[in-house]
Amino acid sequence: MTERVRCVKGGKWILYYRPEYENLMRQAWDRQREEIRLAGKSNAEVLRTTVNNPDERRSQETPTQIVVKSGTEASVRREFGNYRMYEDLEGVRSVTPVGYVDHGDGTGHLYTLFEDNAIPLKNINFRSLGNGERLKLLRECARGIGLLHRQSVAHNDLKLKNILYTQDQPNDPLIFMDVAKSTRSRRELSHQASLYDLLAFIGDAHHEEMIRRPEELDAFIHHYLVHREPERYVQKTKTEQEEYRRGVKVLLSGKISEHESDVVIQNAAGLFKLPRLPRRKMSDASKKPPVPDVPVTEGTFKKLTRERKKRNGSS
Repeated sequence: MTERVRCVKGGKWILYYRPEYENLMRQAWDRQREEIRLAGKSNAEVLRTTVNNPDERRSQETPTQIVVKSGTEASVRREFGNYRMYEDLEGVRSVTPVGYVDHGDGTGHLYTLFEDNAIPLKNINFRSLGNGERLKLLRECARGIGLLHRQSVAHNDLKLKNILYTQDQPNDPLIFMDVAKSTRSRRELSHQASLYDLLAFIGDAHHEEMIRRPEELDAFIHHYLVHREPERYVQKTKTEQEEYRRGVKVLLSGKISEHESDVVIQNAAGLFKLPRLPRRKMSDASKKPPVPDVPVTEGTFKKLTRERKKRNGSS
């Protein structure tokens, strides 16, 4: 990532943008807030605005849509950097980052290009898809995640809503998004990070009926390993590959119990034929004591006020 990022300062805010998107970024920034229409919600507010396309090869009347995501300044800056890191990966696509703004008060906005003709996998009704189409999509997911992990990158929020599907590029139809939590290891990606990504995806895919049967999970792991570690996996015999996949499934099933509070990961339990863990109940020690039903008179109020001040260290 040798490409520089320019910045413009105005008062407390600082506008960072990639030089090739300067006109696009300035147009998006100059537009009035009321002209931006709500497009959807993620963990933070997501807005969408339309601006003129600065690309001279196209008509100036062609609109380009910008997705604007709000968050803390640190999270916005981190996600912008992660998107640029994804652009260096081989065989992996992500949403295109344009720039971000630091408002100077701990908050910021991230600007990315809106992907035309792309929908989140979460919005696909897999119940209505034929088995051929559904399993083809599953293989593409296995390929994308395998290539991501092969290059020592963990997404860390690998749910169907964070993977876009597009038909514009049939050979590379998946686009990763919401990469604020992504991390890249200097060495080979750890088993812990790999397994967490896989469990998050498998659990969500099973819940949405993208993966329905244990043998489909086996096929998913096979295609994942083909792209994750071809040197160690592809050259094995068929029997050795089966043993390898079985070992991966044992590791995955063992990790499910470590994520009791993660509902998405617990969704994977059915595929491994494991009992889904019940929601943990509060112990008696963690329960708050009941509030006594005391009539609030003037004397009682003064007593409670004195006790509160004493707890807070007030005189």
